[in-house]
Amino acid sequence: MKKTFKAALLLLSFYLQSTTGFSQFNRFDRMGYDARGVAEMNNHYRDGRDHGRKMRGFLGYEVGAFFSFADFNYQHVFDDVGGFHGGRQITIDRTLKSRHLGFNAGSYVLLGSLGESSALAFDWGITAVFSASSTGDVTMPSGNVYAYSFNYLQFAVPLLLSYKWGGEAVYDKSQPFSFTAGAGLYPAFVTTTLGSSGNTKGLFAPVLKAEIGFFAGLQWKIKANYIAYTSGEVYKARVDDPGMEGAPQGSVYTVASSAPFNIGIAIMPFSIDWEKSRW
Repeated sequence: MKKTFKAALLLLSFYLQSTTGFSQFNRFDRMGYDARGVAEMNNHYRDGRDHGRKMRGFLGYEVGAFFSFADFNYQHVFDDVGGFHGGRQITIDRTLKSRHLGFNAGSYVLLGSLGESSALAFDWGITAVFSASSTGDVTMPSGNVYAYSFNYLQFAVPLLLSYKWGGEAVYDKSQPFSFTAGAGLYPAFVTTTLGSSGNTKGLFAPVLKAEIGFFAGLQWKIKANYIAYTSGEVYKARVDDPGMEGAPQGSVYTVASSAPFNIGIAIMPFSIDWEKSRW
């Protein structure tokens, strides 16, 4: 009987230890484990959230307008049929006075983080530029005068690799300023008309860009880019081309553009959905 009672006491003692001290140890161990787990879970959530934001490309969409600064050089070469210049070819050169207005839309995909507030991104967009100008009155050696209107329309799809810092790099409203610098390629399709004669051609050039952004209700950006044309010829026609009837014998008309410098402003309408983690 005493042995049975002693055994029962031992079992009760083991049970109390297992449900008090040991369980307290387990509870504190679980608390430590939970603290680590919470941190890991937060990190996992943050990484998943960041990954999700990268996938939500619409957060980076922008629309804007800009002025393009470039000169058009007009050249008309023709034969001196009348012998006004000793039978040599005659060249008329002038710079066309023109104003260029452009519109753009685009977005970017974050490729990877370069720091807490910086990232590498692939930028893409669609750009349209329109310009209207005129040769003004051109007086021929024979005394005849002509004037041609010149219209220029360009569509381009710029593709760039960019460094981004600030709100745009992390889609976060709490970082009110941002900066972007990038370089890439500028494939473009150009259609032009000189008088009643038209041309279409493709252009392919390197492009550099820089942007400064600020958040004020939405993300606003001041944008600048430089398109480094190696050959800026945008129009060429000869005397026997359609629309050039009656042009002087041997006539060749060309219009070339200087390398454009564009500056403008853009707005990111979906930036209203950015994070506000520190607001």
